[in-house]
Amino acid sequence: MLAPSSLNSENMKKAIGYSLFVLSFITWGAIAVVPFLDLSIGMATAYTTGLLIIGEIAFFLSMVLLGKDFLMKIKKFWVKLNFFQKQRD
Repeated sequence: MLAPSSLNSENMKKAIGYSLFVLSFITWGAIAVVPFLDLSIGMATAYTTGLLIIGEIAFFLSMVLLGKDFLMKIKKFWVKLNFFQKQRD
């Protein structure tokens, strides 16, 4: 069993933040599956819209809970991949 000191609010905040971060990526994966389900166009649109909204809210809340340091780590990761930089000749 975990000691009460290990369940402080900072650890709980980080655990919820990481869970929401993972959930945001799971929703994007689920969006990719929706077209292959046997749904009407209206239902597929509704599911896709709902998953998109849930994923974006989860991502935003995870950034709020995890803080600026985590956001900087993500930005640094994308910069390392040269994702947002122009190719030079």
